[in-house]
Amino acid sequence: MSHLTVKRSTGTIHVPLATVQDVIDLMDANYARRRIELISDMEAMNASESAKLEAMKELRDRRGLTSDLVREAFTLPGARSIIEHVADPDDHNELLEESPDEIVQMALKILGFEVDDTEAEEDSEDADPRTGGETSMPTR
Repeated sequence: MSHLTVKRSTGTIHVPLATVQDVIDLMDANYARRRIELISDMEAMNASESAKLEAMKELRDRRGLTSDLVREAFTLPGARSIIEHVADPDDHNELLEESPDEIVQMALKILGFEVDDTEAEEDSEDADPRTGGETSMPTR
């Protein structure tokens, strides 16, 4: 599937899935935003030059990690930016008029992560709360 199909009252919207270039662009934008925030925070704290250098080194070491992009998708601003990056600008308002849960799930799907509905499994008496699945340990 090269797109995500989203049903709305006005019709169906096809949202492209993120390409490798999209992921790179999103990670670069995330890094740039985090860098600006870090510099601002360090200046507000009157941090020493060595503390600023160490913080910047840590940020640079994380640059390009897809795990940070996925983590960002779990925030409303991050999820919105992912959707806005890949979707047609004419569809932004309609796509983003959803609950935060729906927006985050849509962003994750765009990145290629399927969010399973484990509600039925969680109701199971033997469900493992960490995974939503059955445990291998007998119940007492």
